Amino acid sequence: MKERTQQREAQRAALFQAEKVAAMDQLLAGVAHELNNPLSAIVGYTQLMLMRSDSGPMAEQLDRVAQSAQRCTRIVTNFRSLARQHLPQRHRVRLNALVEEAVELLACPFRIDNVEVTCWLGKDLPQMWADPHQLQQVLVNLLTNAHHAMRAAAPPRRIVLTTRYETATDRVVLTVADSGPGVPTDLQTRIFEPFFTTKSPGQGTGLGLSLCRGIVEGHGGALRLETTPGGGATFVAELPIGVAPTALEEAPVVEPMRPTVSKTILVVDDEPDVATLLAEALALDGHQVDTAHNGSDALTRLRGRAYDLIFSDMKMPGMSGAEFYRTVAQNLPGVERRMIFVTGDSMNVTTRRFLEETGAASLGKPFGIAEIRRLVHAPPASIGS
Repeated sequence: MKERTQQREAQRAALFQAEKVAAMDQLLAGVAHELNNPLSAIVGYTQLMLMRSDSGPMAEQLDRVAQSAQRCTRIVTNFRSLARQHLPQRHRVRLNALVEEAVELLACPFRIDNVEVTCWLGKDLPQMWADPHQLQQVLVNLLTNAHHAMRAAAPPRRIVLTTRYETATDRVVLTVADSGPGVPTDLQTRIFEPFFTTKSPGQGTGLGLSLCRGIVEGHGGALRLETTPGGGATFVAELPIGVAPTALEEAPVVEPMRPTVSKTILVVDDEPDVATLLAEALALDGHQVDTAHNGSDALTRLRGRAYDLIFSDMKMPGMSGAEFYRTVAQNLPGVERRMIFVTGDSMNVTTRRFLEETGAASLGKPFGIAEIRRLVHAPPASIGS
């Protein structure tokens, strides 16, 4: 009876912790979304200033700002990935790039606890057909586990990541080894069980390694623990290269860049910094640009003037981007095909479904000048038709 009661209490505690994790996921996604607008302004305006400046000390300083802003952009993207704000979707991915992104994401806590991270990344790794967000989740979980395992250990604290390609099995092998105390022999068979954890109450859900194994096995691979002589733990993930569907194996047709032709463009965004940035970047290329700060104002402008393209934010007060699209489609048929949606929430299931159902083009926040030009010069075939 006592054992059953303890088991129920453990399950309740694990459920409570899982709910906290879900809440943190939402918070993380929200923080990432809020950072997208100021980051778009920083990235975009820095690039505009670089385009207008001559080479010299000022240009070098601006370039450093641009590089730092791009680093922030990658971190925000990683935040959204960790918050699992996306539908599972496989692409061609480079495992080494995912490793570097995961290490960069955790650089601050590693630095605080004096954790030394070494990466031995194979140079001959082929691209994999996998879900990059899920694989990054595996990497972050394994790295976080290694970090936590070494907190009570005396320095030096080391994590070594290794990737290699095994031609015999056509698999990529990832290892994450730490210099912590290791996993006791009697617990090694249980560490992949859901809700099993050796951490203190409130310090972990016991879901991390179970989730990692599920993701790896879902990709047709295997995840195991290897004992390390002299202490420490080594986790080994073997992942098949995978094969893309036949239709996706064909090389994409790359259209030549179209010559710059002046267009009339409407920018709809309730964030003044983002709207002004878009307008300035477009005007710099010779386009005629009007701005509107909400859907109602935009509808008024659309009734009074024909526009070649419409950049619209997805999340606006009063009338969302999706509602704006449907209203335009109903009242000004055909104009909706000229719309490009600016969003920092493209991983959100609802947003993604809307974009897929309508076939509308999108510009992800934070964005740079090159992305804006690409959409203006070579928009989807439906735009303007």
